[in-house]
Amino acid sequence: GYLITQSGTQSNPITIEGISSIITSGLNSSGGELDAVFKLNWSDYITIQNFQISENNLNINTSIGISNTMTEAGILIIHSDALNGANNNSIINNIISLNSSYPNNFGILSTSASTTSNYSPGSNSPNDASNISGTNSNNKIYGNTISNVAYGVGFICEPITATLFETGNDIGGSSSATANTITFGVNTAADAGWTRFSALQSGVYFRNGGYGNNVSYNTITSVSTFTLASAGIAVSSGTAPTGVTYSSSYNNNTINLYNTGTTAMTGIEFGSGISTGTIVANNNSITLNQTASATNS
Repeated sequence: GYLITQSGTQSNPITIEGISSIITSGLNSSGGELDAVFKLNWSDYITIQNFQISENNLNINTSIGISNTMTEAGILIIHSDALNGANNNSIINNIISLNSSYPNNFGILSTSASTTSNYSPGSNSPNDASNISGTNSNNKIYGNTISNVAYGVGFICEPITATLFETGNDIGGSSSATANTITFGVNTAADAGWTRFSALQSGVYFRNGGYGNNVSYNTITSVSTFTLASAGIAVSSGTAPTGVTYSSSYNNNTINLYNTGTTAMTGIEFGSGISTGTIVANNNSITLNQTASATNS
């Protein structure tokens, strides 16, 4: 894959233009937990756009554990340490398709709770941000088409406090022109060892974060043969936020979930609210499809 450690600035951003180039993941060594095609490591003001990103057909071992050779993310946004995050990046108009049999992959994954080695196998080392400078905030995910993944887009972070607040991430923008199209779901439960991770398969996934962010205008669909519990959009609060004021928006999403078993489906899970937080959700179309042979509840 490609490791990016440089940064632009607000006045001089860096754009990596794909012009529809097809980029395939490398031949991964076994046992990696954070392998990716593109890694933004402590990078700011970088745009990655107009690529076709895919898994390498020679990465075939989907077994979870030390023999695994699969790619965990099409694009990984990750901090380098507890004080140096990846902020103000834009992931725009990419087509990402990985492997529909591997339960630990994301189209786009951000984490400020782990660090990783530069090369394959991509190690996973617990390392929570200890200051707001170590969070991954104000990143934009616009116009991407994501499929053949367990999870579409995900942000994992440390518990939110007044002095440690990952926020401002935007998935879908403010109109249909910047909407993402996400198809997700693998009928094997995830077992990734990433710090703070929990296993609910989702089109858009936040762990501890999700506060002060926008998820709007996206089309999110699970695979039609899904049997596991799932959510279209999930804010999974391992620890409820404290001491912050925020406004989160979930508007104009189209969510279609399928289940051929009896496990739960949730269109939007808003997470833990607090009195100083505002959640705005309007005009979302949510359809939950369950087979007639299953027990409905």
